[in-house]
Amino acid sequence: MLVVMAKTQRKGLGTVIATVIFIFIMLFTVSNLYMWYFNRLDEYNQALEQMLQFEEERANERVRIVSAYPDTDGTLILNLANYGSTTAHLVHLWVNNEKYPMDIYLEPGSSLEYDTGVGLEIGEEYEIKVVSERGSIDSFHLALTIDARLNLIAPGAVYFGQEFTVLLLVTNVEDYSYPYNVEPTLTWTGVSPTLVEGPIPPSVSLLPPQSTAAFRWKLEAPSTTGTINFTGSFKVAGQESDITDPAST
Repeated sequence: MLVVMAKTQRKGLGTVIATVIFIFIMLFTVSNLYMWYFNRLDEYNQALEQMLQFEEERANERVRIVSAYPDTDGTLILNLANYGSTTAHLVHLWVNNEKYPMDIYLEPGSSLEYDTGVGLEIGEEYEIKVVSERGSIDSFHLALTIDARLNLIAPGAVYFGQEFTVLLLVTNVEDYSYPYNVEPTLTWTGVSPTLVEGPIPPSVSLLPPQSTAAFRWKLEAPSTTGTINFTGSFKVAGQESDITDPAST
């Protein structure tokens, strides 16, 4: 009777120990699963927070190409501004289908003039884009076509030997055109006056859209009676325009 009871107690103790070990293993496994789950959840929340912050910063990144025009040597100049509330890092420039690297930081509320070094040609049109590191894009359409309105102003009559002034007004009537190195030309037929000075100025470096440049010549009337027929025209970057305007004195 005593021997049987001792064996039963040993069996019961082994069962208890096995149960405790099993419970410990289960608790360890479940706790590890919970830790893994919460770590993944924390990583997800961090990634989501970073993504939302990225999207918010990109939405606040308002980079604009204020204007684009050729420099006196024919290279593309951009006036850039950041109207947003976050710093923008510009990394790419596209001119038509050509991609160029950029490395420009624009602080909120700042602006700058950027010489791209990209050569332009008169008569061509360009689609210009700047791209930020966050993927924001702004574009600008630039046309280097020549379309101008000329107004040649000369006196109706002058006396022998009188000095008089002829004025040529050149107005750029394009909305996206930026002709550069605009040089005026004044020719005449009939009796010949003497050129005293001009043109003043000899040229203008840039004629923005809807703007006007004024050029003047001072001449001296000849000592013979007759009519002077003036014709005004201009060149853009060395290219002659076929736009003219006549006047007579």
